[in-house]
Amino acid sequence: MTATELEGCSLESAAPEMAMTAAVLEERVNNHIKAFIWAILLILGWLSAISVELYRMNGTMNRVEKAQVDAPARIIAGLLKRTSHTRDEMADALGAASTILRTTKIGNVKPSPEALKDLSSELQNVQENYPDLPSVWQTTGQFINYKSTALLPASAESSVNSARTLDCRGGSIETFRGIAFVKKCTLTLENAVAADNVVFENCVIRYKGGPIPIKHAEFKDCIFQFDITNVPSREALIAIKQITASVSQDFKLTVS
Repeated sequence: MTATELEGCSLESAAPEMAMTAAVLEERVNNHIKAFIWAILLILGWLSAISVELYRMNGTMNRVEKAQVDAPARIIAGLLKRTSHTRDEMADALGAASTILRTTKIGNVKPSPEALKDLSSELQNVQENYPDLPSVWQTTGQFINYKSTALLPASAESSVNSARTLDCRGGSIETFRGIAFVKKCTLTLENAVAADNVVFENCVIRYKGGPIPIKHAEFKDCIFQFDITNVPSREALIAIKQITASVSQDFKLTVS
């Protein structure tokens, strides 16, 4: 048998073995691919389950955090609603409410408009029933301060912070067609601006219970710092009641 014939026989005998080896390798590769695919699917399923659980937990945590932030306003509203109708008991309840509002700090998560509206409504009832009680207006002032911080949008915080260090006498006050425009400064409402119509924007507004000379005012993204210890004048009470009732950071008031 020639060398060529021997080589041909060797190749013929080796062919089945090569085919078998290739088939085994192919099967192993396919099995690895299947195992890899199943592993990917299991990982995806696991990640999906984890994501759902984290979303559920995060939603629960957000609700708990929101409830905690709303708690001071809810507690005070309930306290004023349940308090007996004696002056001394109401004065005690208002003193507690004023302390809570003054000491509660507002962070990134702010009280909801609904909670603020409920407390505003209860305070308005107290204002009508006990107009000559100084603690009514002290607590109202603290609520106005608290509400203005709660409703201030994040976009206006830097402007208001810059206004804290700037007296309006050196700030931006412009007059156009009988309207004074006051921007980014700190002022006292009793002697703020010698004008009947004033628009305040990004200002810090202070007030201690004195007469308010302004007849018409508009407030845009302002912070209030009220410290009322007495029963204000009739005109001032009109303004304070309107500020109490407002549930928006931008509002107008008329004192007549």
